Parts: sequence; C-alpha cells; structure tokens
Amino acid sequence: MKADTDDGGDSAPITDLVSAFSLALLAIFTLVWLIPNHTDAAAANYDVSPAFIPKVSAYGVLALSLVQFALALRRRGLAAGHVTRGMCQWHNVLDPLAWAFICTSIYFGITFLGFLIAGPIILGLCLFAAGQRSWIVFTIMALGFPALLKFAAWQIFTVNLP
Repeated sequence: MKADTDDGGDSAPITDLVSAFSLALLAIFTLVWLIPNHTDAAAANYDVSPAFIPKVSAYGVLALSLVQFALALRRRGLAAGHVTRGMCQWHNVLDPLAWAFICTSIYFGITFLGFLIAGPIILGLCLFAAGQRSWIVFTIMALGFPALLKFAAWQIFTVNLP
C-alpha cells in the first residue's frame, strides 16, 4: 500500500487554489478595512506611521498568495491530463478545519489564560506533535522559552525615562 504523500496529483492544486484565494481575500480585507479603521495613519515628522508595518505585511501576504494562486493554476494545467487522485479527498476538508480549530484554541487560550500559561501548553503540544520526547529539551523549551520571551520583551520594550 502506498503511503499518503503529495504525489503532485490533482487534489493538491485545489487546496493551493483555495488557500491562496482565502489569503488574498484576507489581505484585501486587512488593507481595505482593518488597518484603516484600527490603526492611526498620522505620523509625526521623520517618524514611521503606525500603519506602515501592518500594510507592508498585508501587501506581502497579498503578493505571495497571488504567486501561489498562479503557480497552482499552472500546476493544475500541467496535471489536467494526469488525474491520479480524486478531486475531493477528506484531508482537503479536514486539514483546514483542524488548523482552524487549533488557531482558534490558541487565540482563546492566550486571550483568557494569558501568554505565560497558554504559551507552555501550546509549545509543549507542538513539541510533542513534532516527536520531541526528551524531557530535558521538552521542559526547557516549553517552560523556559515563553518565560524568557515574556521577560526579555518586557526589558527590551520598557524604557525608564529620567
């Protein structure tokens, strides 16, 4: 029996097309509504606008999603005569739903529990899913990294004025 791998069949470009289209829509939504309504566009002399970095990120996501969309269309055209898998496989539906659940859980975990509680849980689950079984590395990464990140960010971004 053949392992479930991406063999470049017909269903992979569909997933690429849908994800690229979704990312493009989210980037356009961010550029048209989210950034203008939730960030201040005004900047002082010789200063960068607070909307600058989010706009650069959204334009980057938009550009990369359009490239992904074009490549998926090209790949779909090349594979049109060589259909090796069904048009809709269950993993095409379940994978995005699983990631949506994971992302929503992370959002609510950080929102309601806080970073110092949710961070080690999230990182621990990611390490376990990646196959990390060394308890020393597991403990240092899952407990130490979120704490180090939290306290380093506090020290870096907090400036005592005279």
